[in-house]
Amino acid sequence: KTRTMSFPSLSDIDKTIKDLLSKEFFNAKKAPYVVKTKTAGPFGSKLTSTNDIQDGNLTPTLSAEYNGGSGFAVDKLEVSGKGTKVETSLEGGAIPPGFKLEFKGDDKSAGELGVTYETDAFTAEATFDIINQSAASVAVCSGSGATTFGADAAIGFEGSPSLSSYSVGVAHKVP
Repeated sequence: KTRTMSFPSLSDIDKTIKDLLSKEFFNAKKAPYVVKTKTAGPFGSKLTSTNDIQDGNLTPTLSAEYNGGSGFAVDKLEVSGKGTKVETSLEGGAIPPGFKLEFKGDDKSAGELGVTYETDAFTAEATFDIINQSAASVAVCSGSGATTFGADAAIGFEGSPSLSSYSVGVAHKVP
């Protein structure tokens, strides 16, 4: 059974504002014309074909999703002219309740292992760059009533471990 998240990820605190600014206003870097086709695939999979049209150029992308129901899911398998990306997750089964393990990577040099732990009191996330072994990050988000707050820290492993960045966020919903 999938739990509903009581608190968002720290990176999603300002999602409403970011969506407004990125989706409602013209962005010269983003394709102005997109043709997207979603299709049900075999064994409960989903296939999506996306064609971005920008400056007379057509950029096709094919992606697939699969959730076998046993806790393991291929959240994204994407192939485009830019390369291949994969995102998988494991939740439930042998994994304790509230935990979710994730892997995100590509065919070039990215590979990130992450773990999320959700309770009614907080949501905590940690990620580790398993390919380059050069960085890790930790984030915690909690709240009370209409107020959500959180903090995150990134650690670099170039040479000796050191704090490379940190941030604190607060959001309040007004009725």
